[in-house]
Amino acid sequence: MAFVTSQQLDAYYDKYKEIDVTFTKDVAKSLRMIQNQTHLKYKGGQRSCVIYSSSLCGSKIIIALPNKLLAKLQTAKLVYLRYCFQKEDSNDIISFIVHSRVIGFTQYGDNKEIYFAQLEYTHRPPDALIEIIGAMLDANVNAKRRKEERIIIDTNNMRRLSLVSNTHIVRIDKASRNGLLRDISFSGLKIIILGDQVSLIGKKVEVQLSLTFGRSIELAGEIVRHETVENHNNLVAIALHFEPENTPLEYRILINDCLKHPSVARVRSSDEVENEKLEALHSQNNSINRCNALQAG
Repeated sequence: MAFVTSQQLDAYYDKYKEIDVTFTKDVAKSLRMIQNQTHLKYKGGQRSCVIYSSSLCGSKIIIALPNKLLAKLQTAKLVYLRYCFQKEDSNDIISFIVHSRVIGFTQYGDNKEIYFAQLEYTHRPPDALIEIIGAMLDANVNAKRRKEERIIIDTNNMRRLSLVSNTHIVRIDKASRNGLLRDISFSGLKIIILGDQVSLIGKKVEVQLSLTFGRSIELAGEIVRHETVENHNNLVAIALHFEPENTPLEYRILINDCLKHPSVARVRSSDEVENEKLEALHSQNNSINRCNALQAG
């Protein structure tokens, strides 16, 4: 993840603290959550549990409890929920404890000893949890708000996006080939492949992005436009579109983190170019008006 300042952490907490995140398979994988190392600790012991969902104010866990322990936790004033995640681009882990109190139990299915336990945090959670959940929710918001902003694939941006190289696998009609990635966004990408332009519009395409530490992300979309590469008639640049909400969460987080860099190289949109022209024209008119006023004076 990108470096997060204390001001950004405060903004995440204020903006997202009430939003509950369900740890689906995709969410848990994208956040590199280690579910088999999560525990609920209490006075006199601890129990393994599954964190079903979490906000920055509380969480819901699934836990097996015999009757005696259930009765004990129902009267406990304080418990401690242990989170565990694997660090990005590393085999190291990060774990932390969140001080909580149990505010209710609900039986899980027909099993009499398995429960949903609703926890309420007694204090603001550790910065690590605010960063992890806040960055995820922020990526989801920006995937809609900034979906058309295209990141140019240069050396700096490849590093920020954790890309191994600018060459990635493209599959069209189940045939695989290598492609040269040119730019990327929440809602699509542009990639150069070997071939012709015959009947490409509307074709379904899969792209496998190769990331550092042996990771990869699979993207699926549709070709919306294409063009021959200048001076290379056997190469074609295809523009692929996909809906941001259908992309893996890990992909949205990577794009969002990259866009946070003030020096990130981007393809300027037509609106940005037009606004720049209007600002230049406005500035020019102001200069002319000032000159006319001086001459009139």
